[in-house]
Amino acid sequence: MSKTDASILIVDDDPAIRTAAQMFLKQLFSVVLSVVDPDRIPSLMEEVRFDVILLDMNFSPGRNDGSEGMEWLGRILEKDSGAVVVFITAYGGVDLAVSAMQSGAFDFIVKPWENNKLLGVIRTALKLNDTKRAEEKYRQRQKLLQADMDQQS
Repeated sequence: MSKTDASILIVDDDPAIRTAAQMFLKQLFSVVLSVVDPDRIPSLMEEVRFDVILLDMNFSPGRNDGSEGMEWLGRILEKDSGAVVVFITAYGGVDLAVSAMQSGAFDFIVKPWENNKLLGVIRTALKLNDTKRAEEKYRQRQKLLQADMDQQS
């Protein structure tokens, strides 16, 4: 089975979650990185254009309100408004999921996840990325054509 050319970033403080996700996804995608510290996200985004970022919602011991993940979502989208972020959390609830989606998350997965569900979400995100890139190429082509037409006038 050939790997899909895509880059995935996993950001989670639980080593078991990072290991499980990385082992599963490395079989399927060309680049899979995992980090424990969300402070590394900005520098990693400078180095790699991630197709999907799997982001935990809670990083500090005793925190389970999702505010840390929501803050990082905002920072990621500030850096790249087209970034596709999928939240992963052990403390899932409908209200938190709705809030995450309204804030710009692509999807929301509750731990422990089923691998087929995780894979389905990532593949859907990749299709969205492909569509966005095609639209951007089309817009750029239209701008060039318009500029050529304006010069000929």
